[in-house]
Amino acid sequence: MADTLNAPLLETVAPNLLPELKAYLERHRAELQRMLASQSDAGVALGRRHAKIMDGLLTALYPAAFATMKRQKRWSPVLLAAVGGYGRGVVGLKSDLDVRLLTMQSPERIRPIAEALLYPLWDAGVSIGHQVVNVSEALNTARTDLPTATALLDWRPIAGDIAAGQMLEERAFGGIFSDGELHGFMKRLETEVVERHQRFGASVYLLEPDVKNGAGGLRDLDVALWAARARGGVKSFGELVRLGVLVPREANEINAACDFLWTLRNHLHHHAGRRSDRLTFEPRSSDHSPNFKPTVTPPTPPPLFAANG
Repeated sequence: MADTLNAPLLETVAPNLLPELKAYLERHRAELQRMLASQSDAGVALGRRHAKIMDGLLTALYPAAFATMKRQKRWSPVLLAAVGGYGRGVVGLKSDLDVRLLTMQSPERIRPIAEALLYPLWDAGVSIGHQVVNVSEALNTARTDLPTATALLDWRPIAGDIAAGQMLEERAFGGIFSDGELHGFMKRLETEVVERHQRFGASVYLLEPDVKNGAGGLRDLDVALWAARARGGVKSFGELVRLGVLVPREANEINAACDFLWTLRNHLHHHAGRRSDRLTFEPRSSDHSPNFKPTVTPPTPPPLFAANG
């Protein structure tokens, strides 16, 4: 059972914490709005800056939670890591943050630490989702649960017990993403693409596309990078040029398309005032966003998988 008595722990110890968090967020939200008004910075650059802003919050809160819980003799070694888009270092204007707290002990011992660390963020209005897992649990789940497996590929340590994260990565690439098991993982990725396209539209010519989940959208680019990361250990399309998989022109076109889609997505989030990824004809009377005239036309994406699997 969660230790709810620890919910406002850091705010109790430091009464000025919540106002300071809110001031920090307000200042940086204004910065993101300025980037949104710029055609050159409204896409991937905004997402990367948003991720850095959130990194600043979490790396400041982690030592505060450590000191407070250690004084109460309730601290256990734990790694705070980013996963999902946050793990890849790009966060949409209104996207949630996904984090994991990793331990080599029982997750139940870490839950009070998670609450002490994350409650100030929730109270400050940050939408952040988390799971507390141990190394063995994460690896076992990843064998049958694709989102858990891809989270291991997006894994980015933020603060804490680096040794636990290194163990997790070594065992993942020695098991789930090893030569002997890689084919099964790739088939799971292929199945995800087919099923998602059936739900969100399998054509790149939809009049009201989902820029994240539809065919040719951001999730398809994520899948391509997951496959590249699992097979070759790379984390960017530029690194695929070095390996000879892509030529520079192809990598540049993909990166331009990615920036275009991220720009659209950030504007959609701004227009809706929340996470919203479908481009529609529906007018919004409350839309006061800057005039946006996209100058990049994304190319028709190539198939992500060869026919022979």
